[in-house]
Amino acid sequence: FEHYVEYNAGMPYVPPGLAGVTFGPVYSDSDDQIVHVAGPLTLTSGRNANDYMRAEELRQAARLFVQWLNIERNGLRVGNETYRMSVSFVDDQGSEALVANATAWATRESGANFVLGGRGPTLTRYSALQSRLDGDIMLSATTSASDIFEESNGTLFGLMPPLDQGPTLLFNSILHFADKIDARSSEAGIPNACGRGGCRESLRLGTLGACSPTDLQVGEKLFEKPAYGHPLPPLPHEDELTAALKGMQTKRVT
Repeated sequence: FEHYVEYNAGMPYVPPGLAGVTFGPVYSDSDDQIVHVAGPLTLTSGRNANDYMRAEELRQAARLFVQWLNIERNGLRVGNETYRMSVSFVDDQGSEALVANATAWATRESGANFVLGGRGPTLTRYSALQSRLDGDIMLSATTSASDIFEESNGTLFGLMPPLDQGPTLLFNSILHFADKIDARSSEAGIPNACGRGGCRESLRLGTLGACSPTDLQVGEKLFEKPAYGHPLPPLPHEDELTAALKGMQTKRVT
C-alpha cells in the first residue's frame, strides 16, 4: 500500500512531541498477563473540533472501561489465567496523512495484541489498511461503512450496524421497547408510565447537534410525527446545552 509503513521498516516517522496516552498497566508486577490494545486517535483539536469531541468520547470510554475491568472486576479470568488490559492511543491529529504512521507507532511501540480504530470512516480506512499490512486484528468502535470492512480482508471487526441501516435500527429499537411497555401495562391493567396515550403515542424524535436531513426524515416516518433538531457548536458550553435541552422540553421531545 502506498504511503504505508512496511513492517520491517521499524518505527515509523511521527512529528516530534506527538501526543500519546496510556490507560492501564504497561508491565505486570505479578503473574497476571496484560492484553495490550493500541491505535490512533485525535488527541488534539487543531483540525476539526467536532472530530476531536467525538474522539474524546472514545478516549474517556476506553479509560472508564480499563478502570472497571482492572479494578472493579480485578481483571478478566480465563481458566487459571488472569488478564489485565492496557489501552494506548497515539495522536493522529485528525490527519489522513498521519494516521497510518500513528497506527504503526502505537502498535509497535506497545507491542499491542490488538488494534483499536479511532474516530471516523476516512481515518479508520487508512489505519485498517496499515493494520492489515502489519498482520494485526483491528476493532473499529465507530466506523460502519461496509466497504472498509471488505477491504480489510477479514482483519477488521466492528460494533456498528451498516451505515445506511444505523438510524432505522436505532429508531425501531426505541419503538419496540415503547410497544412492550404499552403491552405490559394493558395486560396487567395498570396505568401506563408514559401517560394515558401510552409510550409509543408520546414519542417524538429530537436531535442535538448535527443530524442528516435523511435521518430526520426516516425518524419522522417511523414516529409518525415531525422531528425536532436543535443545532449545537462542535464543543458546546454548559449554558448552550442547557438551552438546547429546554428547547427540547418546549417542543415536547421525549
